[in-house]
Amino acid sequence: MNRSTQFATLLLALCALPVAAFGQEEEHGHFDIFVGRPESGDKTLIGGAEVPDELNLTTRVFEADLETDAIAGNNFYTTTEPGMFNAGNSLPGLLGASNPTGAVGLVAGEAPSVLNTPVVLAGATSDLFYWDGTGDVAFVDSPANLVITQTGGVAGSDGSFHDHSFLDIDDPVSTALPSGGIYLAPLSLQLEGLAPSETAWVLLVTGEEFEGAVEAAEEYISGQLVPEPSSIALVLLAVAGGAAVLRR
Repeated sequence: MNRSTQFATLLLALCALPVAAFGQEEEHGHFDIFVGRPESGDKTLIGGAEVPDELNLTTRVFEADLETDAIAGNNFYTTTEPGMFNAGNSLPGLLGASNPTGAVGLVAGEAPSVLNTPVVLAGATSDLFYWDGTGDVAFVDSPANLVITQTGGVAGSDGSFHDHSFLDIDDPVSTALPSGGIYLAPLSLQLEGLAPSETAWVLLVTGEEFEGAVEAAEEYISGQLVPEPSSIALVLLAVAGGAAVLRR
């Protein structure tokens, strides 16, 4: 199946989704990246979208299962998860969901840009990290590349949006399939006229044998994003100490 055929198949699935979801939303929820405009401010908002039950502005770690594919003899991993979602400005919104407080729908006809820029994680700088899933969690700069292909979906007239981009993991120097394991992609979304969002960390898993390691990877990433209680206490002590010096 070439990429053009994949685009057509995905678009047909997305067009059919709202009708199916209204009748089966209790049984077949799915988890996307919420993307929205702020009621005030100049930064693109992201969070989690478990449609239709929960849309929030706090989720930063996502997971997707990779499948193998081949185009023109080149073997690579691919997925269309996680998608991007906004319920829009009407109530009830798209798929019966509603946007979190502080976020509103997109501008009709627009779509967020999916950005993959290098970030620092545990002292390493990369736009794609890799861990083989064995031993302690240890993400390193990946020798493979992440290729993002957006499908061209745009927001509706009510500001609602639902789309899935292709995320491909490809070896830049070989037609062989890249190493199996867990890839970690730092992604951010950007809407027209707004600054890019905070980083969404997407764990891309090549097979069921790594599912056990995914939980450890999620805990590791969450620990990198949220300071430990002891660290918070040290910061508060430092602030208190500084205030005491200023009062002298």
